[in-house]
Amino acid sequence: MNGSKNWHQAMWRNNTRVYFTILQTLLLRNSGWISDNLALRSFDSGRLDAREGGAQALMPDNGPNHTDRSGEANLFSRVLQGTLCSLCFILFLWSGQVFAAQACRTASITAITPTTAFVDNGNGTVTHTKTGLMWKRCSEGQVWSGATCTGTAAAYTWQGALQQAQASNNVGGFATFTDWRLPNQKELKSIVEKQCMTPAINTTIFPATFSAGYWSASPYAGFATDAWNVYFGNGYDFAYAKSDNLYVRLVRGGQRSKPGHGSIYE
Repeated sequence: MNGSKNWHQAMWRNNTRVYFTILQTLLLRNSGWISDNLALRSFDSGRLDAREGGAQALMPDNGPNHTDRSGEANLFSRVLQGTLCSLCFILFLWSGQVFAAQACRTASITAITPTTAFVDNGNGTVTHTKTGLMWKRCSEGQVWSGATCTGTAAAYTWQGALQQAQASNNVGGFATFTDWRLPNQKELKSIVEKQCMTPAINTTIFPATFSAGYWSASPYAGFATDAWNVYFGNGYDFAYAKSDNLYVRLVRGGQRSKPGHGSIYE
């Protein structure tokens, strides 16, 4: 009973955070439209009596009774952004994004990434037998202690995440390999564990994983400024602005393999 209660609480927390994130993204993208339209209305309100005059009617009324409210429109837009961002931050803390206990429905949902599906290479990496991909067990910024991931994971912009993989390879790589890369969207989704939430991943294989967004290398076709990430709070994938700071888990292998040899293609 407690397991079911924890699962539903985790589901509610994650879904609420997702809804706030979507609203925040929409507001940020349309803040210019909001400001422009509010400013235009205040611009129009200063010349309601301009019925004639052709081009003259297109000019703002700068008379003594005119009040320029364009600044108020911009301020209103910023207040909206700030309020929603504050709500998202409060929700982020309340939802226990980093520290909430994992909730799993082992009795009703079959694991899709069981521990037996991974080979522990004994060097801070695992190989997923289903895909043939080799994964770093720790997020970038963390250190493999021989038993778990320690330290603080680092967050990167999308471009920074791509550069981090190359930077790691340039200084010797990890576990003797120097071909680590950012996984594509499908590859990152392949390690989501649908049986669990907060985080939605096998924490025996990937300990100390945050219930947060992790970048994929896949750009988002809908907006050139966005790229796909997987939110490991619930395992869903979302398109976020490339300027956002998210976490990173590196992978190697797979992309150059032939079809049928365990690779996951875009």
